[in-house]
Amino acid sequence: MKKVLVLGIGNRLMRDDGIGVYIAETLLKENESGEIQYLVGETDIDFCLRVMEGVDRLIIVDAVKSDREVGDVSCHPIEEIGFFQLGISIHDLHLFSIIPVMYPLLHVTVIGIDVECVDFGLGLGQVLELQFPRIVHDVRSMVCSLLDE
Repeated sequence: MKKVLVLGIGNRLMRDDGIGVYIAETLLKENESGEIQYLVGETDIDFCLRVMEGVDRLIIVDAVKSDREVGDVSCHPIEEIGFFQLGISIHDLHLFSIIPVMYPLLHVTVIGIDVECVDFGLGLGQVLELQFPRIVHDVRSMVCSLLDE
């Protein structure tokens, strides 16, 4: 059986940027099957990279900003995300830049939730807060669809 990890990342101290964390926490509480491992990585790159060891399929849930509506859920291969310019120090790197280097054979998909309010503060902005149950449902359905591929 393949080992599948759904990893919620983001910064819960930056309002909507924490959406991936909140979704992973919710799905972890609801997880009955045990077929999928749900974890919260937040902004801890070292932790995130360690838990990927031995994983066959990685699905990252994170906040994105695009031309879509706030609350839209979209799915992208990690190669499409655009964080692949290597900087000159570790502070210039993003998790998405390091994964292909450390785990070149790992199948990685990013489920992105379009956000509005990325600023200092706790909790989601009003738009995402109102849509949260639907967003969790959409992410859960997307994870199931990805596993059927």
